[in-house]
Amino acid sequence: MTGLAEYQRSIRDLLKKRAISTAHDPHLSEIAQSRELSLLRDIAVWWREMAVNENCAWTAGLLRKCGIFHQTVESFYCSENVSSYVERASEQFLALLSGHGDPLIASLAQFELAVFRVRQGDPQEYCIVWDRNPDDLFASLKSGGDLPPPEAEWRYHTRVSRQIPDLVCCDRVRHADA
Repeated sequence: MTGLAEYQRSIRDLLKKRAISTAHDPHLSEIAQSRELSLLRDIAVWWREMAVNENCAWTAGLLRKCGIFHQTVESFYCSENVSSYVERASEQFLALLSGHGDPLIASLAQFELAVFRVRQGDPQEYCIVWDRNPDDLFASLKSGGDLPPPEAEWRYHTRVSRQIPDLVCCDRVRHADA
């Protein structure tokens, strides 16, 4: 190890489960195998989960309902350079999930991110396309009921903007492929 900065990067990489060579450093090799490193990683992920729960409540609720909350937050923590500022980290999390392979998770993350940004003063108008009625989704998440199924015939276009009363409006549009 050549210096403090390299040592700190190595510890960070171990915490984030990133591959590093410990073959020539017995100290790092010992840390990599330690129970304490695993505990520190669990605590770091737990803190991220707390922040996501607080600042991305709807998306967190959907991820929990889908049974992928913990693994999604852990993957985010381990793979991204996450800001130490909770608001910025939450924005990073939602931006990442906006491209999720599940269209429902992606739409909800896009919506929550748009609302977050508009409330922060962003003058842009955002449009989020849903494959099911977002009102039914929010009711389901709030009540703990089943998620609404996709609607092949319809798409729901939700606009989020400071120019819209209450920031949000939604239009149901016949889907071209139906």
